[in-house]
Amino acid sequence: MDTGQFDDSELTRYAEKRHLPKPDGLAEGADFVAENDDGHKLLFCFYDKEKEDFFKRLSNRALEEDKSKFRTIWFLVFLTHEEIAKCRQVDKADSWPRGFFLCMEEITEKALEFHGDTFGHPGTVCLGNKGDHRFRGKIKHFKAEVMRNDPVSEKDDCEHFKIRFKAPELKYMVPGQFVMLDTLPVEKRLLLEEAPLSATGKPFEYGNTFDLKPVSFLKRPFSIHRAFYRYFDSGYLRNMSLPPTLATISHTHFPDEFEIFYKVLKNGVGTNELKAVKKGDRIQMLGPLGQFQDLSKWRGNGIEEVHLVGGGVGMAPLVFFGQALKFYSFKLKAFIGIDRMETLLYSAPFAPTFAEDKENAYVYIETLSGIGLRPEDIRVSCESLNNTEWKYGRLPDVNYHEGLVTEQYASYLEGLGKMSKILVVTCGPQPMLSALWRITSKFDVPMKVLLEKRMACGIGVCLSCVCRIRKNGVRRYSRVCTEGPLFDAKEIDWE
Repeated sequence: MDTGQFDDSELTRYAEKRHLPKPDGLAEGADFVAENDDGHKLLFCFYDKEKEDFFKRLSNRALEEDKSKFRTIWFLVFLTHEEIAKCRQVDKADSWPRGFFLCMEEITEKALEFHGDTFGHPGTVCLGNKGDHRFRGKIKHFKAEVMRNDPVSEKDDCEHFKIRFKAPELKYMVPGQFVMLDTLPVEKRLLLEEAPLSATGKPFEYGNTFDLKPVSFLKRPFSIHRAFYRYFDSGYLRNMSLPPTLATISHTHFPDEFEIFYKVLKNGVGTNELKAVKKGDRIQMLGPLGQFQDLSKWRGNGIEEVHLVGGGVGMAPLVFFGQALKFYSFKLKAFIGIDRMETLLYSAPFAPTFAEDKENAYVYIETLSGIGLRPEDIRVSCESLNNTEWKYGRLPDVNYHEGLVTEQYASYLEGLGKMSKILVVTCGPQPMLSALWRITSKFDVPMKVLLEKRMACGIGVCLSCVCRIRKNGVRRYSRVCTEGPLFDAKEIDWE
């Protein structure tokens, strides 16, 4: 990028900053540097195709020396979204490991938003076609490779599982969207299709014994629990904190691995099939589905703090929201509603990968801590806290509530002196959502609801997932799969 093409005649306020010290040390090679009093540095380079090998060396050096501290962060600056999209692909991650991206279109928009009087006429710096390429992400039918599928407890009756899979086809997926997932591996599904009268996979012959065990035939809808990015460990958000104005226009490489947290229903056909899926299996998926949500724009709507309120497995998809919101430097608080503390307890072999203390590890609590929430910002409610024989966890005692999560949240809001700039994002059972709507309405706090509905197709054809909404005083039905699943609470017909 030739920086000489930019007209800086309007930047009279910054004239004295034109002659800056030459970057050295880890910053050597940067076009410009920003540093705060704590020694955290942001290093910026204008992209030049001829210097790709040089950029790779810079990024690798920062990765080796800074590791996961994130005291030094490198940015590549592009002209347009189109250029960024090419370099954010997963197969390009080795060329810019743990690097970040910016584009002049978004920088210009942000500069004019905050300092329009200083930067003058935008036509001198705004280049290319503005627009987020993720809106063009197409729905795909594909096969995902399973990386692991583990229960969160070694108990025989464990109900909760986490399945992690590789799916670069979901690179444009954002919180609030979902996938339709086949609960049988591809190979088993093919056997059923070849021998439809026998669930054993053997061709039907007279005298064969029928296997009357129920078998699924439709895909199931699942939201994403977490996304994983190359060169970024699962807890990187604990240490990384970008200035809010910069965070909302910053990008990394696209994710290529994802995780779903699910509960196995006692008599559920699909979830019992899913828990039997093994590492290396391939499962069919359709996605990403649902409306695209640009969470980075929420700050432009006056939101600075987001409260994640989840009931049971409804907390699982809110972690993905937390990942994105923490990256965008929103303040976060989480309120977990659970039936009993035993449900949260980890004891599976992979628990140490999520917790510092494997004997004291808890579902959701550890994951939320991993995306950067402080212990004081996580609260738990359950029906009974009595007669427990272990510690509750690493949270302050006052953050535990015996009763409903809606009671805990109402009490929390009553203790706040200021309600402005807060948004609630929630998911859970219908009674919880209705109660939370009454509470947030009382305190005039906006709320978004991630609705869960049974679905047969996921693309708006079968109409099995409709819900009643109210817009402009008119009641009508809306398809959760295509017009949601994330809705403004004020648009839902709660009556």
